[in-house]
Amino acid sequence: NVALKTFQLAGYPINPKLEVLFSGTPQRQFNMELLLAPKNETESYTVKNIIDTLRYHAAPEIDNVAGLAPTFIPPSEFDITFYHKGQENTKIPRINTCALERVEVDYAPSGVYSTFTNGYPVTMVLRLAFRELEILHKMRVQQGF
Repeated sequence: NVALKTFQLAGYPINPKLEVLFSGTPQRQFNMELLLAPKNETESYTVKNIIDTLRYHAAPEIDNVAGLAPTFIPPSEFDITFYHKGQENTKIPRINTCALERVEVDYAPSGVYSTFTNGYPVTMVLRLAFRELEILHKMRVQQGF
């Protein structure tokens, strides 16, 4: 600070250039939060199936070939597209192929836990965390990603 003030008082310009070392671009992450409120017990079964399916596809598979050391097969990949009036919504950036990293369910989002007579909750908040598999680069930005 003292040296900087000395240069300023002496009338020397301060170097406005700043160098930054580029070390890479992280993969984009997307978080989605969905309020699920089935209207009846039949819809509650559908909501449970949706949650179970997402949890299943977020998990890796174990491959234990011929009794050797088990290896993990990567989880499923997701292609997410947002639509508006039946067509892809181009007003927001597209999302590249993703992996589902986290599935969280809050079974009492209002602070009160309540269920249908079949035991399924009447409201839930589903939180999903996705990560793109490809790093975003200029060509993909030009393609709408």
